[in-house]
Amino acid sequence: LEPSARFVSTACDESTREITYETGSDSLPDQETYVNRFLLENSFLSELSKKARRHTIIDTDKNRMFIIRESPGTTSRPHWHHDFDEWWYIAQGKLSFAVGEESTKIQAREGDIVFVPRGFRHSITTANGEDSLRLPVTTVESAHVYMDGDDSAPPPRI
Repeated sequence: LEPSARFVSTACDESTREITYETGSDSLPDQETYVNRFLLENSFLSELSKKARRHTIIDTDKNRMFIIRESPGTTSRPHWHHDFDEWWYIAQGKLSFAVGEESTKIQAREGDIVFVPRGFRHSITTANGEDSLRLPVTTVESAHVYMDGDDSAPPPRI
């Protein structure tokens, strides 16, 4: 779907939005309306992220998507996931992803998509200069295994 005047929102709230397609347009094959909490306009994402550091955008029985705002210089704790691959869409700012034991650096900026396979340790640093907005996509049971002692988890791949 391409953003248009029909989808622009000037107010930021957490209510479900109902988008109605006009008859004869490119409507969905199985329904006339589509319930959607996620609008792709950057102003909407920016306003939403000001409410909290992390906000759930999509929460279905199989996937979750969040929006996370971080201040310049902020670094996440190194962690990994034994049961799912993780990927992020970068909506604003510049980020450095340290991946694996050697901490290979992946530099990402607005518009980039970053992918880290399951089992690879990673941490994320927001570059100096401006806040970052990233949208991670995970599974519903998205366990984060931190490096400060979870002996029950399998070892990370390096």
